[in-house]
Amino acid sequence: MFGGLTYDQRRCRQERFWCDTYVGVKPGRESVIARFKDFVRAAEGSVQRKIEYVVALEYQKNGWPHLHPLLDIQGVTPGDIARVGRLWFRMSGGNKLSEPRNSRQCAAYAAKYLSKDIDKGDVLFSKGLSLNLRDAGKQSFGVLE
Repeated sequence: MFGGLTYDQRRCRQERFWCDTYVGVKPGRESVIARFKDFVRAAEGSVQRKIEYVVALEYQKNGWPHLHPLLDIQGVTPGDIARVGRLWFRMSGGNKLSEPRNSRQCAAYAAKYLSKDIDKGDVLFSKGLSLNLRDAGKQSFGVLE
């Protein structure tokens, strides 16, 4: 599945644990990465399957982060997308996740968001994918584990 994961800025401003150190401070890079990894672990428990991912971390003009994930869940079953989307919503804010109609749509999405403003954002690969990149002898640009 692919889509967008955003932070609800109103909720973040009201709850300290959503943000870095102080109420009203937008989440920093390390907080965003940690929250996304927590989300993936929780989603794996929810769907009872391993999730591999590639996700681009991007920032709005006001500095607030959002994520553009590609999530690979083997054997997606009815309700998985809604279940995973609700989980992110409860943890952080808005989401728009969907199953790609075809590999071309998925490739176009990946190309757009994984290369957009690469100097300003980060790209995260799940451990399984980052190991595959290394095994293939390819350089991994901006890989965060």
